[in-house]
Amino acid sequence: MKFTIPKLKVGDVVNADVVEALGSDTLIVSFNGDLVRVANESPRHFEKGHRIPLQVATTRPLSFKLFRGRVA
Repeated sequence: MKFTIPKLKVGDVVNADVVEALGSDTLIVSFNGDLVRVANESPRHFEKGHRIPLQVATTRPLSFKLFRGRVA
């Protein structure tokens, strides 16, 4: 397992794979094997298997926002 999460900084953009959708507002996502519960505050609906770009908004506590640009 790679430990991606401790290396994240504000502004970093990461691709996350949706592992499980818990209703319409909570997702379990994987960052290279690190699993995280993420609140979906967007109007978009995601399902298992979707790959979504997230940008680190804060690190303590860790929070993300959907990234609207292109991920390299």
